Amino acid sequence: MELIDTKAYAVFCRELSGYGKLLNELISAENLNIERLKEIRIAAHRIKGGAGFFGLERIGELGGTLEVISMEDPKQIAARIPELSRILMELSVLIKLLLDPEVTR
Repeated sequence: MELIDTKAYAVFCRELSGYGKLLNELISAENLNIERLKEIRIAAHRIKGGAGFFGLERIGELGGTLEVISMEDPKQIAARIPELSRILMELSVLIKLLLDPEVTR
C-alpha cells in the first residue's frame, strides 16, 4: 500500500489546505508580532514534517524555509515580505495541485 492511499495522507492534505490559508492570513497581516511568528513557525513546521513523511519534497522545502524565516527578528522579517509572498504563492499552487484528484491520480 502506498502512503498516498492512506487515511493519514487524506488528513494531511486537509490540514495542509488549512495551514496554507492560515499562513496567508498571518503573513499578510500588517504587524508581524511574536505570537503571529509562533503560529507561522508551528504551521510551517507541520507542513515540513508531513510533506517530508509523504515524500512531497518541494512542499517540505517551502515549509522549512518559512519555519527558518519565522525564527528571525520581526523587524528583519518585514523586509522579507516579498519573499514570503512568493513562497506562499508557490505553496498555494502546489497545495491546489495536490488536492485536485485529476492531477494526483
